[in-house]
Amino acid sequence: MVFSSIQFLIFFAFLILLFILLKGKRIKKNILLIASIFFYAYWDIRFVPLLLGIGVFNYIVGHIVADNSDKKKNRKIALVIGVTVNLLVLAYFKYTNFFIENANEIFSSLGFNTSTLNIILPLGISFFIFELISYLADVYTNKIKHTDSFVDFLTFVFFFPRLASGPIIRPADFLPQLKQEIVIKKHNIVVGIQLFTMGLFKKLVLADRVAVCADAVFHSPQLFDSPTIWCGVIAYSIQIYCDFSGYSDMALGVAKIMGFDLPRNFNMPYISLNITEFWRRWHISLSAWLRDYLYITLGGNRKGRIRQNVNIIITMLLGGFWHGASWTFLVWGGLHGAALIVQKAFSKWNILNKLHINHYISNSFSWLLTYIFVCVCWVFFRASTFTDAFIIINKMFVPSDGINWIFSPLFYFVLPVVIAATIIKCMSKREGYLTFNLSQPLPAFGFVFTVMAIIFFDANNTSPFIYFQF
Repeated sequence: MVFSSIQFLIFFAFLILLFILLKGKRIKKNILLIASIFFYAYWDIRFVPLLLGIGVFNYIVGHIVADNSDKKKNRKIALVIGVTVNLLVLAYFKYTNFFIENANEIFSSLGFNTSTLNIILPLGISFFIFELISYLADVYTNKIKHTDSFVDFLTFVFFFPRLASGPIIRPADFLPQLKQEIVIKKHNIVVGIQLFTMGLFKKLVLADRVAVCADAVFHSPQLFDSPTIWCGVIAYSIQIYCDFSGYSDMALGVAKIMGFDLPRNFNMPYISLNITEFWRRWHISLSAWLRDYLYITLGGNRKGRIRQNVNIIITMLLGGFWHGASWTFLVWGGLHGAALIVQKAFSKWNILNKLHINHYISNSFSWLLTYIFVCVCWVFFRASTFTDAFIIINKMFVPSDGINWIFSPLFYFVLPVVIAATIIKCMSKREGYLTFNLSQPLPAFGFVFTVMAIIFFDANNTSPFIYFQF
């Protein structure tokens, strides 16, 4: 059940109706938990026991970790066991076949040949495993108290708006919200519907349309000339942003309608002037998680420049590997890690200021360099093999012949972007988000125009969200 489906709209409308008709904090909370479990079961009921088992395990471990009467050593042992088991579950489902395939290649000369396993990746496993690890860590460091309510904890695990593709929510931000009764308010409905609509617009009108260009180029890069390759790479940068931020917006909108506030996951990352700024704007919940639970745990910047650089590389490599079991994801993460190190050194030397370059020129140069670098990295993120990735990068920077396909997909590329720019002009920033002031004629028209664009591009032809695979 995806947000863009009729089934979800029926499911969610029925859930909201129950919240309106029924009274009492406890019964509404129980209904939310049941609805969240149903939402996950609709995708694949076989993994509901897995998620329930992980939830029960972490609830028990959290209780041990929080036991102040226990010895500190035992609390630490419980934390290590809890984190290890969570990571082993993630590793089994996500990385077992990756290690088997690489072991086969390395030891094939010795007659080693093990068949890969038929493993189905549970929906959203990378997200909820990281959330459970943060719960145990925060309880251990006394940032939060272990929740005594098992229903609250399972709701934290199963909360359906963010279950499939995030954002990664912190227990300190979400669990206190469960103490309040779920009340459906007009203001939350208005804001939530607008967030959901804009997310749907990003997915259907932008991401799925520019995907036509991106998919063609990445499927057969050897066929196209350099300008078309650039068109495809830029299209993919738009696709992955609109696809992922579109899901996040819909998740925030659904949660907002029910009265829950989820963390913002994107903040216009492609206007960044450097890689550090990019990671403060892109997939913010993951960036913050990697910083707080991995980078700082490794020592952060507290142990000298060399150790800091090592910590950055390790953090970004593991961040890349979190996205998928492939060497291309490791390269993607490693490139970003290397860029962060170079950028920090570059900032320390302050070269542009020493050259007395005009502020606007230096900012324009920094933006262009950052965006080109991000696009180059996206090639490794998207390409199926290193061979395809190197063909694309070579054609990006070395002019080559091939099929020129730039003008054919204008409908799939330029038109959606023009529509988006027109709609954004009708919006204003409220509560940290671009929304429509429906009391004004132009914004009201912009909202109606957004809905019409979604209908025109047909929700039935939507493709799976990219981050469902992670």
